[in-house]
Amino acid sequence: MASSESLADKFIRLTKNLDLFPEIFNIAIFSPPLSDNIDTKYYQDRSPTPYLVAMQKDQPSLVFLTDDQFKNVAKEGFNRYWKSPEFLTENNKEVNYYLELLNKLYSRCSYSYINRVSLNKLIVISKKTLLANRHLNSLIWFSIYDFNEELLAELLGKLDSKLSLKKIKAIWVSATTARFASFEKRREIFLLSLITKGTPWSVIFEKCQYFYANYNHIDNLLAVEKKLFQQYGNISRTKAKQLIAKLIKEEKGNISAFQNWFKTLSPEEQKLVNFLQSLIRLRDIRKDGVCKALTIIYRITQRLFKQVNINETLIPFYSSIEVTKGLSYLIKQKNAINKRLNGVVMLWDMRSQSPMEFEYGSYEETKTKLESYYLKGNSRSNLKDVVTSFNLRSELKGQIACLGKVRGIVRIIFDPFKASNFKKGEILVTGMTRPEFVPLMKKAAGIVTNEGGITTHAAIVSRELNIPCIIGTRVATQVLKDGDLVEVDATKGKVIILKKARP
Repeated sequence: MASSESLADKFIRLTKNLDLFPEIFNIAIFSPPLSDNIDTKYYQDRSPTPYLVAMQKDQPSLVFLTDDQFKNVAKEGFNRYWKSPEFLTENNKEVNYYLELLNKLYSRCSYSYINRVSLNKLIVISKKTLLANRHLNSLIWFSIYDFNEELLAELLGKLDSKLSLKKIKAIWVSATTARFASFEKRREIFLLSLITKGTPWSVIFEKCQYFYANYNHIDNLLAVEKKLFQQYGNISRTKAKQLIAKLIKEEKGNISAFQNWFKTLSPEEQKLVNFLQSLIRLRDIRKDGVCKALTIIYRITQRLFKQVNINETLIPFYSSIEVTKGLSYLIKQKNAINKRLNGVVMLWDMRSQSPMEFEYGSYEETKTKLESYYLKGNSRSNLKDVVTSFNLRSELKGQIACLGKVRGIVRIIFDPFKASNFKKGEILVTGMTRPEFVPLMKKAAGIVTNEGGITTHAAIVSRELNIPCIIGTRVATQVLKDGDLVEVDATKGKVIILKKARP
């Protein structure tokens, strides 16, 4: 990198002719899903693109990456399926293989095991874990992009399908509502099954630690113990069996209702519904694999940091790729890692001989520069001003995730663990929701996100909760402000700003 070029400027130069994915919040430098690009052997698009992570203590971490490869592999995945549905069958076999591999690695890598084996052995395991995680993410990558009615109508039109946009819209809500137990319910059944077996709580805490692993933070065992015991500590073995039976009965009811509706569809409609349900399922089942990978690398990093006397609160600032470089690398980087707490920017570019670059003390400058760069390409396409008989007001466009219309005060949340000011009945606005957002989602009157697509967490959970939700606005967190009074019209896919908050 030229001495005069910041990493933000380099990222802008590298992505000059590319679209950017909506800005992502709360993904640490540590996280394996973004510590290596997808394995391009799975797709025709073999042009790995750069991404940039900016982090600072007490500020939301930011991730910027390009959108083009998501779009290309999504179209490729759909075309391959439509021409040969066996594509998904083979894909699912490979996905299940890597999920099982990560499950075996997680089961092996207990704290007892990690604390007694050699560091060299742990480094080998960390490399194996990241490679399995990379394959898993690569296999489901075509499900990440924003599959909406218009895109599918466009793709089907090129494939001489008889399915019109009107027909797609007619089945869309039922076709894109998950008809299987979500990962949250599967996790609950897993935990309850451990209780029915009389498993000691100390074992349960460790087996379930991955429940509390996300891209920004992994709870240590003490935190896991507190959360799990508070929620499940008083449940008897008999009660656990009853709760499992209830959850299974609910799932069977959903599946039965779906199958009855599915039989009424034409063969082409059924083919499309199978694809859409597979997209949602792939992204859902991936979560456990990714969270187990995160937890494995976290446990190994805890051992490494303890060896070198580095506080484990700095783990989010240490890339999982750096973990694979071993103890000698960590010793050399100790002072630099301590500096990262006050602000660090990491650029990852697979096309470079030195793909990982770090820059210190430029968080605010990077944030301002890249958000401005992103807004220039996206805000006017999603935001418009409309004249009413009363005033000039702004509308933000998005996709409908769950139908409904509500009014409320905007509350922008970047970190759900720092959201004590969120009140029941407010409008939750964020980049994307993840499992840790669920308690806030249950309190919200409506939900609005930057990220879009039927496979997003917000789309799936908002339907489970029946909360009006608009996704895919791309710029909601930058255009809306805390305290704005808005109408979330999830019948038309727009957010209307009724009254701006006072500056």
